Amino acid sequence: MIAVTALTAAAVAAGAAWLGLQDAPESSASGPVILVVIDTLRADHLSQYGYDLDTSPGLAAFAAQSTRFENAYAPTSWTRASVTSIMTGMNPLRHGVHRQEKVADRAWTLADAFAEKGWATGGFSLNPNVSDETGLDQGFDHFPELWRSNTAAYKHMTAGTKEALAWLDEDVDRAAGEQPFLFFLPMNAHGPYRVPDGREDDLLGRAPRIGFDYYGTTMQAIMRGGDADRRVAVSQVMLESLEQQYDTAIHYTADTLSGFFDDLKARDLYDDATIIITSDHGEELYEHGGFSHGYSLHDEVLHVPLFIKLPGQTGAAVVSQRVGLPDLHPTLVELYELTPAPVSDGRSLVPLLENPAADWPARDEVYAIDWRKRCVAQAVVQWPWKLLYIKRNYDGLRDVSALYDLSVDPGELSDVAADHPERVAAMRAVLAERAAALDDAEHWADAAPKDESIEERLRALGYVE
Repeated sequence: MIAVTALTAAAVAAGAAWLGLQDAPESSASGPVILVVIDTLRADHLSQYGYDLDTSPGLAAFAAQSTRFENAYAPTSWTRASVTSIMTGMNPLRHGVHRQEKVADRAWTLADAFAEKGWATGGFSLNPNVSDETGLDQGFDHFPELWRSNTAAYKHMTAGTKEALAWLDEDVDRAAGEQPFLFFLPMNAHGPYRVPDGREDDLLGRAPRIGFDYYGTTMQAIMRGGDADRRVAVSQVMLESLEQQYDTAIHYTADTLSGFFDDLKARDLYDDATIIITSDHGEELYEHGGFSHGYSLHDEVLHVPLFIKLPGQTGAAVVSQRVGLPDLHPTLVELYELTPAPVSDGRSLVPLLENPAADWPARDEVYAIDWRKRCVAQAVVQWPWKLLYIKRNYDGLRDVSALYDLSVDPGELSDVAADHPERVAAMRAVLAERAAALDDAEHWADAAPKDESIEERLRALGYVE
């Protein structure tokens, strides 16, 4: 069994046999760090999260030696703001990267922290929302412009894995003890749910049903702006087509990631690594009348997968407590004894990695999106209640509060606000107080420069109205 360096002596003393770990020295982790953020992957469409199709056999081996967080949530429902939260540990209401902004140079990112400690830092993003123009290359020694593509949408994720492996082979001086911090953001699970030719039959034994065109007339109507109603009627055939395309892309993504992990193993970079797999947000599949993301703060766009494999971990564990993507920053800071960010809204997950049943005090969890032409909304969870406050959205709603009892209505299909006016008022007050507290005077975002090539690519992906 491989010795582990990621857990503290306290964790070993508490007993971490369920992870398959040996005793560890009293030191911080020192092996590679691989952070994979799969764009647009909702948790409940992975087989590891109970989905009825085996969409992710490629993740089975990894899941068998990692800790799975059943209830991990993105702080918002689109890429740029969510990845900023991962990298900085801040809630979107604090960092201020909502729509056209970029991360300010004065922010302290995970890449900054690893680079300061001497790690080689490589970022491989296939999404222009995570690029040098949005400031999310900050702290990386190597951040190629993989998002530039001649295709209608984006490159397949193998473009990223090939670049990442070349960087590990050519630029990371492992012989001299240099360790990599590698960030990878593939996009195949993002609309239009691309898979390479020849892979269409992998999941269903046939290509997905024909019918739903992701960039068809519905999205084009939305992109024209105004108060266009995106709740266009969708037939059962179209819905099945949408879901099958999405699930097929997930299957391809998981398979490709498995192959990437095999490549890491061949380079002796897997066993001693901390590897995190998560997503920046989920995807609507007509649960609330629409598709895509960035239009709401319902669970289908916030509930994301989260797996963490520690160095030397050989057993699986499951954590049921509610956690968030901003928690990843302080977690890696603690595991690797990095310089912490000047301000953070996350909590280190190390106590839950040491003991999945550890005490994890509940707190008011706040979510936000500020996208004027799609949705301006905030939400707060005080389990089991979730309050969704919509300032305005594409469906024509203005200044509307919805209340859901998640214990009996996890799909958020029954608004009970009218039955609980006092609770609505109290949670609205909490939301206003938390939002005001998160409105940081430091202003961690700047205006992003206008780059026509990025604008064109974002428009092709449906991000520019």
